[in-house]
Amino acid sequence: MTDDDTTNNSNGHQIAQLIAAIRSLEDRFTAVEISVTEVKTRLASVEEVIVARLSNTRPLDQEVLARLNELAAGQAAMHEELAAMRADYERFREETNRNFKLVNQKLEHLNNDFLNIRAEHTLLEKRVSRLEEAA
Repeated sequence: MTDDDTTNNSNGHQIAQLIAAIRSLEDRFTAVEISVTEVKTRLASVEEVIVARLSNTRPLDQEVLARLNELAAGQAAMHEELAAMRADYERFREETNRNFKLVNQKLEHLNNDFLNIRAEHTLLEKRVSRLEEAA
């Protein structure tokens, strides 16, 4: 064997190893490609399920939001009505207090008039008694 044969033989062996390594890498790359494709397929399937479920729940979500909006509107109306009722109550209370004060004043006048009438009645009784005694 010559040095060229040895070199050629050594180079041939290295080339064969390099080709085998490249084919091994190609096989691995193909396996990774297959795995990535499988993952993409599974991910697409999951996306379809999520979109389908979202489509199924959207009407429910919209109905719940509509009902919540109705409740909020009803609650706001109740607050307004309650505020109006409080204002009405305060006006009624003030009017009632004024009327009670007015009734008290009238009762005082009536009481004073009654006392004056009793005093006059007492004076008249005394005068009538004196007249009866004198007669």
